Amino acid sequence: MGEPVDRIVGNRLVRFCCSGCLPKFEKKPDEYLAKLNAAASEQQRAQYPLATCVVSGEKLGGEMGEPVEQVVSGRLLRFCCKPCIAKFEKDPVKFFALLERGNPAKADAGATGAAGAYVCPMHADVVQAKPGRCPKCGMDLVKKK
Repeated sequence: MGEPVDRIVGNRLVRFCCSGCLPKFEKKPDEYLAKLNAAASEQQRAQYPLATCVVSGEKLGGEMGEPVEQVVSGRLLRFCCKPCIAKFEKDPVKFFALLERGNPAKADAGATGAAGAYVCPMHADVVQAKPGRCPKCGMDLVKKK
């Protein structure tokens, strides 16, 4: 099997169990990225910090129908409609900042306390009550000291 291998693909970190998996991935990268996106969406959906579209402010699941989901840099984003994705892509930094401000986990990071808190070694603003992976980079969260 060999040693694990990390690669940056587009705007995200992709981890492979070994270098032998790279050729399989490189033959069908879109297929594998779609699987990664689906897994990221599933993992992050329940903890998504906003009930509204980060671009328009419209209620998610309201008159516009089911939210449109997209994973960017390993992070789930939910939009009220497809046109909002194009607006997001013009200024993603602005909308990621809005998403962070609406993130109750970040606001409550101090309230979590040292006991039982898990943080990302690369993103100190990512704090969760239980073990898991960082939604930004995919690294394992570590117990806060």
